[in-house]
Amino acid sequence: SNNGTAWDTLKCHADDKMLLPARGSVHTWAIEGCTTFYNRFRILMTGPNQHTQPHAKFHYLMLSGMEIYGFVEKTPWMEPNPK
Repeated sequence: SNNGTAWDTLKCHADDKMLLPARGSVHTWAIEGCTTFYNRFRILMTGPNQHTQPHAKFHYLMLSGMEIYGFVEKTPWMEPNPK
């Protein structure tokens, strides 16, 4: 999103088995064909995952890091304030 209200879906996962149901499981997903610059990102979990611990009831997201790679677009609000 660029305004925090309207959101574009960059990647959608359904029955994705890339993360193993084990502690410390990691994976990288590519975003193909995106040519828009964004300044806000979110992860929206809409269903159960592979987490099998009874206390989590299968809707469990633990995120210890998120890296975003790409290009930075210079915008007017990035300009330093003249004094």
